[in-house]
Amino acid sequence: MRQWPGNVADLDFACVIREAPVFLLVAMHLPEVEALHVTKQLARAIAHCHAHNVAHRDLKPENVLIAGSHRLKSRVMLCDFGLCALYTPEQRGLTDFVGSPGFYAPELLSDEPYDGEKVDVWSLGAVLLEMLLGHSQFDQMWLGVYKKEAKDLGDGTV
Repeated sequence: MRQWPGNVADLDFACVIREAPVFLLVAMHLPEVEALHVTKQLARAIAHCHAHNVAHRDLKPENVLIAGSHRLKSRVMLCDFGLCALYTPEQRGLTDFVGSPGFYAPELLSDEPYDGEKVDVWSLGAVLLEMLLGHSQFDQMWLGVYKKEAKDLGDGTV
């Protein structure tokens, strides 16, 4: 399996997108068929990262680009690898707390090492949930849990 060379900082790269228009997947309520299209493509992008031992760790709608004007034929791309982590198959346990409220997995709240692949899958599910509910309902129903946890932990960052 081919590895990305260098360290995590080397993964901060730019790409040229030759398709127009390009949209961020932010605060969108999508019909199920469109949410499924986006989710499948994101799952492929995450699988590609994991095949190269990279955990994204900050999957959220703001880190998803959609290129093309036809929603069911658009290309979905994962961006912003600033919080990603390289790991080895033998040493998959990550320990630093990263991610965005509403999208990070609950195991990040523990003091135990966590599996970056599993937290990416959790985040994918949270992105799907927001696409199906819409941002305001997602915020009302789901983000409150994260705000309560942060308050209980004495962390005012949420």
